[in-house]
Amino acid sequence: MPKEPIPVHILTGFLGSGKTTVLNYLVHAPQFSKTFVIINEFGEVGLDHLLVKSTSETMIEMSSGCICCTIRGDLRKTLKDIQGRFFRLGKRQFDRVVIETTGLADPAPIIHTIMTSPKLAGDYELRSVIATIDATCFAQTQQEQFEARKQAAVADCLIMTKTDLIDGQQRLQIEEIVRTVNPSAPLVTAVNGAVAIDTLFAIPPFSTLSKDADVKKWLDEEAYQGNHHDHHDHHHDVNRHGEGIAAFCITREEPVPENGFMAWIEIVTKLMGEKMLRIKGIVNVEGYAGPIVIHGVQHIFYPLYQMEQWPDSDTRTRIVFITKGISKHSLETSLRSISVTKGETP
Repeated sequence: MPKEPIPVHILTGFLGSGKTTVLNYLVHAPQFSKTFVIINEFGEVGLDHLLVKSTSETMIEMSSGCICCTIRGDLRKTLKDIQGRFFRLGKRQFDRVVIETTGLADPAPIIHTIMTSPKLAGDYELRSVIATIDATCFAQTQQEQFEARKQAAVADCLIMTKTDLIDGQQRLQIEEIVRTVNPSAPLVTAVNGAVAIDTLFAIPPFSTLSKDADVKKWLDEEAYQGNHHDHHDHHHDVNRHGEGIAAFCITREEPVPENGFMAWIEIVTKLMGEKMLRIKGIVNVEGYAGPIVIHGVQHIFYPLYQMEQWPDSDTRTRIVFITKGISKHSLETSLRSISVTKGETP
């Protein structure tokens, strides 16, 4: 009897739309006790694998580039390797794979890789593409960022996040916009990452038959590029993804005074605005045992929260930025300028 292929679920969604929060909920659910997680971190320093509180060792971070362009070969290799590495007493230690993409990923190449790669044929089956939708800013984001619209359009299931930050009328409006992008996918709501798992994974295997014609076009274009284009033939900066968009990490060795850091956040948020596509990080704040996690999207900054302890031995402040037209140097200089003793910014 032929073996059943391992189901693969792609978790996508634009920057700051809540993918990691949803993933944190999923990996702790009983249904996900035997799930292998692949996290693709975009930028020179990865943080998402630290923020996902895994209950097992079946998690890998891929940070050598964006999964949709520079490391598709690495993805194929990872999926093949884990079948041999994660066996105990002759039994595989996972029964499904979830791939969390970077917020700027074009999902079409990933879908195409899993569906058509001869190296994966028979071993894996693309079961679904799940996209998170930020209820607070999707209306604007899908107009300005093509990836956001594309992620939603190819999804088999859509997860609406941050609905507690909008009113009923706004929710109806955002749902109407979502339906213009993807009229067929189930739309479920996540509350602080919690989502109805049985509904989420009850959908049929991935197919383009019920989706907009644009989805088929994207996948067909990817098939053509796969036959005529080799990413190894040119240099690709893994910290850039599209014109004007860059990812970088700034660090600080010494603890940051709380007052000065809060002032710095306020200044950055006001001055950078929509050019700050995403900011996330762990911060060593004076007087705290564990790091403070920060998370912002464009002009919206979400409440800070403290982790009980550091996730690893590195206790430096590490903040990852994904920006459009903002230099690393200016942000790095401003963070370093925070006074250690007075807790003030100049």
